[in-house]
Amino acid sequence: MTHPVIATSITAELTSYCEVVKRDWAWPAPAAGFAAWLYNRRNLPAPFTPPEVTALASIDDGRLGEAPVLAAYGYLLAAADEPDEGAAATWISGIARLSARDPLPGDRASFFFRPVELLGLALGAAAVTRHDTEPRRWLRQVIKDGGPRVGRDSRSVALAAYASSALGAPPANTGRIPSPDGSAIDLAIRWLVATAAPDAARQAGITDDPDEIETRLLHAMFAVRDANLDVADAAVLYAAASSAVGTGLALAGHGRQAAVHTVVGVLRRFPAIVRELNKRHNGRTPFVDIKDEYDVQDLLRGVLSGLFDDIRDEEYTPSRASLTSRVDLLLKREQIVIEAKMTRASLGQRKVAEELAIDKELYRSHPDCKTLVCFVYDPGRHLNNPTGLEDDLTDPEGPLPTVVVVAH
Repeated sequence: MTHPVIATSITAELTSYCEVVKRDWAWPAPAAGFAAWLYNRRNLPAPFTPPEVTALASIDDGRLGEAPVLAAYGYLLAAADEPDEGAAATWISGIARLSARDPLPGDRASFFFRPVELLGLALGAAAVTRHDTEPRRWLRQVIKDGGPRVGRDSRSVALAAYASSALGAPPANTGRIPSPDGSAIDLAIRWLVATAAPDAARQAGITDDPDEIETRLLHAMFAVRDANLDVADAAVLYAAASSAVGTGLALAGHGRQAAVHTVVGVLRRFPAIVRELNKRHNGRTPFVDIKDEYDVQDLLRGVLSGLFDDIRDEEYTPSRASLTSRVDLLLKREQIVIEAKMTRASLGQRKVAEELAIDKELYRSHPDCKTLVCFVYDPGRHLNNPTGLEDDLTDPEGPLPTVVVVAH
C-alpha cells in the first residue's frame, strides 16, 4: 500500500466530500437518507442533522406513498436499534400505497431502477419486519421479477444485491460486476457491500477483500476527480476513504509516519475547517466558536476521531524536574501526542516558543509519546514570524521527533 504518500493530501479529499454532503444534503431525499444511515452505521461525524424518524408523521398525506420519501425514512428506520412503533406503522401504510403501483414499468421510471431508493426501501422493510412482513415479502418478489432488468453498472448490481440480502431473499438474477477496477465511486460502493453484506458481495461478483478494494480506491481518488458528486456518492466516498486511511495507519512499518502526515494535513486545514463549519444555512448559529485552547482541542478531537480509533486526552506526563504537564491529545495506537496552543495578546512568539520547549522535555519521558506534533493556532496573528517558529522547533530526527505547525 502507498498510504504514507497519499496521506499528505487525503485530508483535503475528505474535506471536499464533507463539503458536498453539507452543501447538498436535503430532506427528505433517498440520498440524504443513505448518508444519514451510512454515517450512523460507520460511527462517523455527520455534517448535517437528520430529522427524528417520528417526523414521518408530519409528512403530507399525499406524499406518504412516494418511493423517494419512503426510501429516505427507510434508512432512518434501519439506523435505529429498534424502530419507533408509530413511525413503523406510518411507513408500512405508505408502502401499502406504493405497492399498488407497477414497480417495473416499461419506461423504467420507478424506484426499482434507482439503486439508492431500492436499498432504502429494502432496509426499511427489513427494519419493520417484526411489525409487518408484507413490505418485505412484496419487495422480495419485486427483486425476483425485476432481477434481469437491473442495470449492469457497479452501483446498480451491488446495491440490488445488497437490497436482496437485506430482505433475506435468495440470490436474484441481478448480474455480476464484470471488472475489479472502476472509478472511485464504483470502488466505494463495492467496499460498502463487501464490508456490510459479504454474501451480497459474492452474489454481485465482488471477490476482493475490503483491504484490497481500499488500496485501489485511494489510487482512484487521485487519478480522476469527479466534479459532479451527489450526496450519496460523497458520503460513501468519505466513509470508504476514512476506513482506508485507518487501515493504512494500522499497518506495521509505516503507520506512525502516515499518521503524522495525516495529522499535519488536518492541522494545516484547521482554519478552513472552522470557516466551513460556520457557514450555516439561513443564518443559523455557527457550529463552533473558538475562544481558547480547549475549544481547539475539542474540535481537533472531533475531526481526528473520523481518522483514528483511539484518541485520548488530558493524561498527565511523568514528572520531570518537579514539573508535570497534561497531554492535550494522544493517538494511543500510533503513539503520537498533539499539543495544541492558541495565541493571544499575552501569548506571542517568544512565550509560545518557551512553552513548547518545556513541553518537549516533559513529553520525552511519556511512554506513549514517540512523536510530538505541536499545533499553534494563531487567528489573531500574534506571531511575528510563524515560519521561523516552525523551522526552529521542528526536529524530525531528534530523540523525540517533533513537528510544529502554525495556522491562522
